Amino acid sequence: MLGGDHMKLTVLGKDYIVLNEFDLKKSDLSEKEKIHLIKINIKNPELKTLEGITYLFPNTNRYVISSSSNIKVYNEFFKKIYKKYYVENDTNAHLISFLRKNNKILFNYCNLNSHDKEFVNSPEILTDLLWNCEVFYSSKSFFEMRKSVFQKWPGNLILNG
Repeated sequence: MLGGDHMKLTVLGKDYIVLNEFDLKKSDLSEKEKIHLIKINIKNPELKTLEGITYLFPNTNRYVISSSSNIKVYNEFFKKIYKKYYVENDTNAHLISFLRKNNKILFNYCNLNSHDKEFVNSPEILTDLLWNCEVFYSSKSFFEMRKSVFQKWPGNLILNG
């Protein structure tokens, strides 16, 4: 496991933002302080767009991409500039195949179907899952239900709601 010895809370809108094509046209983006994590939510990323994002946020070293993205494009780009990225599970991603295919993940509990949520609800499964990811996106209710498990984990937690 990477990181310190306790869980760190990553705040939506401050430490973690989502950028899409429309956001890139806004002029106030450059006024942001260091952003811990940026999710790039662009359907067909071009090299020029990715370079523009990293230029706007030179102090950001970690990015998030969707599991339905062209991961090869992102991998080549981020490897070249020594930045880290995480792959986030989509709402239609099959849990087991997603975990098998990706090793640097942002695990989004809110995107799981009810069957997969039930599976992850087990404290033993959640503990094992947390040992294999650095960033976990959770509903506040799920976090409260499994707070004791999260408190032993040294990763980044993003709370929704």
